Amino acid sequence: MTARSFADTNIAIYTLDANPARRRAALSVMKARPVISVQVVNEFLKFQKSEGKSGHAQL
Repeated sequence: MTARSFADTNIAIYTLDANPARRRAALSVMKARPVISVQVVNEFLKFQKSEGKSGHAQL
C-alpha cells in the first residue's frame, strides 16, 4: 500500500510566496496531490481574505 502525504496550510500559502525557492518547493509538494483537509482549505481562505482586507501586498 502506498502512503499519501498531507499538506498543511503553510504549504498552500507558500505556493503564492514571493520567494521563488519557497514557491517552487511548495508547488512540488502540491503536484504530488497530497491529502488536504477541509481545515487547511478554510485556513488558506481565511489567510487570503485577511491579506486582502489589511492592505498588505499579496504574497
